[in-house]
Amino acid sequence: MHYLETLKGKTIGIAGMGYLGSHIAVFLREKLGDSITIIELDKTNINDIVGKEFDYFINSAGNTGDFRTHILELKQLKGILILPLFF
Repeated sequence: MHYLETLKGKTIGIAGMGYLGSHIAVFLREKLGDSITIIELDKTNINDIVGKEFDYFINSAGNTGDFRTHILELKQLKGILILPLFF
């Protein structure tokens, strides 16, 4: 089974909708369409997280301005593994 198949029917929260967060959201929607629920959180709606349940949560808020040049350091900083999404 392809790793994306495991995300079908799941709810994914993404905090931080800058360069990294917005691109992850677009990628997941392109690949999985309506088979997943993505909840995008930024400064304007971060309090909406209260009472929500997520199968996966991606924290891409802050410290991503140099994402393109320091991708491995960013992965370690965030404590999440995002690289498989792109391969």
